[in-house]
Amino acid sequence: MLDWSLVTDDSEITIAIPRAVQRELDRLKDGGNSRRSSRARKACSTFAKIIESEDNRLKIQSKRQSLTVELLMKRVRPEDFPDLDLQSSDDQIVAEAISVMSDRDAEQVTFLSNDTAALTTAKAQGLPFKRLPQEWMLPPEKDERDKTIDELRKKVERLSSQQPELTFATPELTDNRVSTEVTFFPALTDDEVEMLMREIEDQFPMEAYFPQEEPKQRRTNAFDLATRIANLQQWQPASASAIRRYQEEAYPNWLLSIRSELKNFHLRLSGEVLATFSLVIDNGGQQPATNLLVSCLAEGQIIFGIPTPAKSGGDESDDETPWLTAPPEPPAGKYMNIVERMSGMNGYADLLAAHLERHIPVTMPAWASTAHDPNSFYWKPRRPATEESRWQLECEEFRHQHEPYSLEIVFRPDSLEAETVNGVIRCQANASNLPERLEKVIPVRIRVVRGDTCEKVREAVFRLR
Repeated sequence: MLDWSLVTDDSEITIAIPRAVQRELDRLKDGGNSRRSSRARKACSTFAKIIESEDNRLKIQSKRQSLTVELLMKRVRPEDFPDLDLQSSDDQIVAEAISVMSDRDAEQVTFLSNDTAALTTAKAQGLPFKRLPQEWMLPPEKDERDKTIDELRKKVERLSSQQPELTFATPELTDNRVSTEVTFFPALTDDEVEMLMREIEDQFPMEAYFPQEEPKQRRTNAFDLATRIANLQQWQPASASAIRRYQEEAYPNWLLSIRSELKNFHLRLSGEVLATFSLVIDNGGQQPATNLLVSCLAEGQIIFGIPTPAKSGGDESDDETPWLTAPPEPPAGKYMNIVERMSGMNGYADLLAAHLERHIPVTMPAWASTAHDPNSFYWKPRRPATEESRWQLECEEFRHQHEPYSLEIVFRPDSLEAETVNGVIRCQANASNLPERLEKVIPVRIRVVRGDTCEKVREAVFRLR
């Protein structure tokens, strides 16, 4: 059963059991049902097989080596070992080992023991020896006190299994702490707004040329000409009223809109100041957590941002939404169907459709807005619409061993004047059938970096192009 390669590299090994060891094992086999007595009985049954064999040997093939077990039967005489006290079991075992070494001078004999006194005697007698490898040792056998503790521990586990077992986890954080960097973009000064307005007007000037003649490429295309004739199409240049509305209303109003957006542009960049991580709450117990209340507190120099609502699959991402209003399209001529222009049917149809869309109510089931899932989390009393220092969510019944709930924690420095801010986010969970409140404290350290608002505006203008 043991790995003998830890003792020797020999492929063939003979294990000789001294008479003193035989007697001790025979004495221990009647010690009840302890681990020591059961192993002693097993060893003595092996000894019985050896005694019944013809050559007093038992051969065993292990994974790496061939083992032969034999019982030493030769009695040693005190006069042969004047330096040893054969009344002592340790000295008797050493004497038997020396006797084996004398009888088998062609073989390497090594005394194996974990008894310091016996090893000392062996060394004094010039007997080669080795301590037992640590890997051979069994852990100490549990006494009655240990068994009582195990029974009590199992009883506590059985009682605990009748309750929810809630845990908080922060899979994105290292060492359960936040150390991050945010970028603060200051508001544009009046001089910066005027400079950027000049740049925007240079890139998007007001259109001043509105051709009245039909495009030449359309006149020279025979296929397009045949199509226009078949569809009774006629070239209609931009009207004077459309040009006037563009130059006197649409374009000047667009410039006013851009100026207003520049003054508030730093607010659009507030997301750069926010830091986020996911807080995951799980129930690994055998019972659901009833009337669960989860609280998150921002302490120190930090504050929670506005929680991000879940986006549907059709929502447009922020990267695709322009941060500045696009300039108005200048009026241009177009080809129109003569019959439609005279009858005005298209305009009437569009007007009718718009009227119906405004006045026909959108119907939906009455329960759609009031459905309440007892296993889902809801904000208490409602989703925060402003920056706050406390978030609270509730769940009527948080199911056990089910899908964990993940909450995105959004926060920022409470003050953007300092270069470094510190704080903690304290997460707590209470339930009516939870014996103790669950709490997790997450230290926060944020470095505030100043960003270039003008450069961000120029990026937004480039996207308009």
